[in-house]
Amino acid sequence: MQLSDTALVTEPPSRRSVLGTCAGTLGVGGLAGCLAPSDGSGANRSERRTETSSETASEASESPTAQPVEARLTGINEIDENATLTVTVRRSGERIAERTETFEADDGALDVAIARPGDYTVEARLDSGASATFDWEIGTEYDGRLAVRITGPDQVVFREKLRGSVCENAGTNGDLPFSVPDAEETYQPGTVEIRNDAKSAMTLTVSIAHEETTYFECTADVGGRQFVSNGAVTASAGTYAVTVDVADGGSTEYSWQVPAEYNWPKLFVVVDEDGDPLVGCGGRSETSLVVENPTNESQSVDLTLLRGEDPVDDGSITVEPDSETEHTLSFPIGDFYTLRAATDAGTDAETLAYCDCYEQFSPTVTLGPDGPQIEPVTYNCE
Repeated sequence: MQLSDTALVTEPPSRRSVLGTCAGTLGVGGLAGCLAPSDGSGANRSERRTETSSETASEASESPTAQPVEARLTGINEIDENATLTVTVRRSGERIAERTETFEADDGALDVAIARPGDYTVEARLDSGASATFDWEIGTEYDGRLAVRITGPDQVVFREKLRGSVCENAGTNGDLPFSVPDAEETYQPGTVEIRNDAKSAMTLTVSIAHEETTYFECTADVGGRQFVSNGAVTASAGTYAVTVDVADGGSTEYSWQVPAEYNWPKLFVVVDEDGDPLVGCGGRSETSLVVENPTNESQSVDLTLLRGEDPVDDGSITVEPDSETEHTLSFPIGDFYTLRAATDAGTDAETLAYCDCYEQFSPTVTLGPDGPQIEPVTYNCE
């Protein structure tokens, strides 16, 4: 399901809980109920442990003349293990909120409302000792959220999302969303998310074309650690040419594939800390493979993940007889990749999608006497 930019709520449920409620096809959120908790209770899945809580959702009442703002601090655990996170919010050195939450794997729980404009310092600290801080400027017309993301056992990062479209008049060839003639429409129009991972502000231009027609062009100023979105860019399946140029930085081109069954297409544009752009169709950066060996002999397999013709990660593992193991491969951004598995008996290869709301989740590689077999199952938001 495509999350609304207008709803300031807690971070979405985990990918695992989403997959439990979404359909599995040979191809994640779809209809409005897709992201509801699977137990139907409305309760968050995370096991919470709150040591100190002094949230200030009603801070605006401190000053009768202060206009309340809609600012939200949320959190999500993106790793495959439980993690405990402590978040402290200070204004002018005074602690106004502190929360400690234990997150399940791939889950979100934290939700702190800030209603008063001002300059805040947010510190996020894992039990391992790893920490990060963010200077959060909340103006009188602020409307957005700051997300704390656990991206590794010893890594926590911040991402700030501002509500609203960054390029409301970006269409260059009539009204958006653009439709490919005679092509099948997607369930929801495709969207664009622009994210700046650098500490300083960046200016970049994103253009999207179909064949010889450039129908979207947007020049955006994005603050450090911020991301913004633009909705209703495409209306139909097709292959679109994307060009990204960063002022005083790098540039890149990308072929955005939108299959007919991709119901909630999204284009991701990410500027890294060095000012270089990276473009794809999803925010994920790793996949867990299940490797099975049902034979009565130990087997070794070489795994390679390729983006186009270029390997992005590989690994060699040995699996004992009649057993299975997991292996993780990393990639720079969500996209369509080729997974290749090779043993002494043979080789198999499959195209795997790791796009937002359209992906192969934990594909299985079975090692047989005649070589490996890759069995992807695609989950698609409906």
